[in-house]
Amino acid sequence: MGATFQTLVNPGVPLPVAITTLTGIGANEVRGAPGPDLAVRQFLSFAGDAVLVAHNARFDMGFLDRAVERITGR
Repeated sequence: MGATFQTLVNPGVPLPVAITTLTGIGANEVRGAPGPDLAVRQFLSFAGDAVLVAHNARFDMGFLDRAVERITGR
């Protein structure tokens, strides 16, 4: 079995009630989590040049692509 990466992200703003209701994730769970930029950098370091396997990757890649562009300019 391959390695996995998992993290919550602290958005730096209060979580909307609708998100907490949908996910069950509240302010206490994200309080100690990294911010978006650090979480993306940690993921990129983890992933390196490996082939990634993901469920519903198109949805996630949209967010990841925008974050990487914001952080790196590419």
